[in-house]
Amino acid sequence: YDQAEDFANLNKTMCADEKGAKSVKRVFYLSIPPSIFVPVAQNAARECQSKTGDTRVIVEKPFGRDLTSSRELTAALAQELSEEQTYRIDHYLG
Repeated sequence: YDQAEDFANLNKTMCADEKGAKSVKRVFYLSIPPSIFVPVAQNAARECQSKTGDTRVIVEKPFGRDLTSSRELTAALAQELSEEQTYRIDHYLG
């Protein structure tokens, strides 16, 4: 999950499957431990962005432990992904 090379290989596989498509939308749904959200999302953004369409990352789980950690996660994701590309599903928010 934290090796760029693995995501580059994933990208090669996806490109092969998408060959001939005019527009490709990629969605990464991350229902994973919060401790690895950032490296997974960053590697997906760096190595697996769609060249012909949209890329979205959905983050599910508690999005941080509190407001401070939530803001830290948001800032880390914003380094590689625009706000339009990032969706958060937080079961703790009311």
